[in-house]
Amino acid sequence: MVSFFCFFLIVFLIKIDSPNKIHLIFLLEKKYTFNVRFHCTCSSYLIRYKCISQFEHVRQGDESMHSIILASSSPRRQELLSLLQIPFRVHSSDIDEFIPHDIEAEEAVVQLAERKAKAVATQFTEEIIIGSDTVVVCNGKILGKPVNRDDAFSMLRQLSGREHRVLTGVAIVKGDKVKSFYEETEVTFWELTDSDITSYLDSGEPFDKAGSYGIQGFGSLFVKKINGDYFSVVGLPVSRLSRELKHFQE
Repeated sequence: MVSFFCFFLIVFLIKIDSPNKIHLIFLLEKKYTFNVRFHCTCSSYLIRYKCISQFEHVRQGDESMHSIILASSSPRRQELLSLLQIPFRVHSSDIDEFIPHDIEAEEAVVQLAERKAKAVATQFTEEIIIGSDTVVVCNGKILGKPVNRDDAFSMLRQLSGREHRVLTGVAIVKGDKVKSFYEETEVTFWELTDSDITSYLDSGEPFDKAGSYGIQGFGSLFVKKINGDYFSVVGLPVSRLSRELKHFQE
């Protein structure tokens, strides 16, 4: 009953036009941290509000920020980029995402992000292109997207009960100008049984995700601890990206 009431209370507060609603939402988020759904809804709105505030000057007249293209067909990255409240279009890049075995993970994600952005930039020379790529690193081994069910099972077995790194590389490209960076987040999994993994595979969620899990979905049930940017694990470090975009335009 508390969950039902809390959820609709936050929806109501979000919709009303009141200068005090941000403070109310913040207090409710702190009070009801035990309720996961309510807490996440509050946190998501507060982050969205901060992004809107930071980019208010964009909507008020910086037209140069309006020509942005996301070089990704990922619904997750599109949703995260929309948090910045700046207009953008989507034009996915069709590149070979092969990662050489002798390359470091940090270099790999940046390289792939740049390749995605530059591939689209050849078609749109006047727009700002954003490319991104995410990999999971466990025991020094890069885990990309699984090629099949057995591969996904193997990846999740490797992650079970261990800490791993999630790296997301981002490239911002316009013409010959390129700005690249990556964010690293440490994630620790609970011990997983074969039944846990099999049930998760049956959900169909893992097969288009680096490391074979989605932290924003059912994969969240495997996560014991996280240290770093949650949104980077989902696929796009929006907080860092918002700042880099601002500097890119200066």
